[in-house]
Amino acid sequence: MKPFSEIIQRSNPSKLRNVWRIQAGVKRFLITPAHVAIYKKKNQWLISKFLKDFKSLNWKIPSAYVLNFAHEDDLAWAEIPSSPDEISLKLSTDEIISPTNVDFYFHQPYDAKGKLTANSSFASINGVLYPSPESNLLEAIDVGFRGMSGAIAVKQGTQELVGMFVRRGTTLGLKEG
Repeated sequence: MKPFSEIIQRSNPSKLRNVWRIQAGVKRFLITPAHVAIYKKKNQWLISKFLKDFKSLNWKIPSAYVLNFAHEDDLAWAEIPSSPDEISLKLSTDEIISPTNVDFYFHQPYDAKGKLTANSSFASINGVLYPSPESNLLEAIDVGFRGMSGAIAVKQGTQELVGMFVRRGTTLGLKEG
């Protein structure tokens, strides 16, 4: 395990899902993608069973997400009290304007057959983030798979959070004509 992997793992209060403690300024939050936190059933929005351990928190989701499901708005957060005993990742204030080496950390909740399990493994892969050409999001080539939603990206060798994985992109089609 990388020297700081255990520290990063301790910033995740869930043993099964990608829910992370982060610090932005003096405030602390839990974050996860909105599509992990809520779902719609019979025209009613419900908190996901994935967050049952955190259902007492006051979760917030951008209204734009529930209106149009835009990836830029796919975020759920809840402010949490400060505790000196708990590890939080520091939110980077640096803008990613050029390719940046990162480590993605995540819980892998699927077995080798693609079946959701009652357990998960804590894992990490390396990648490079760069600004998307036509959105406010960051992108990474050849990163992502089912169950990776909510993986965090930290600058390699640090505890600086630079992003959270929302979804795997679709492949680019061939140029027509």
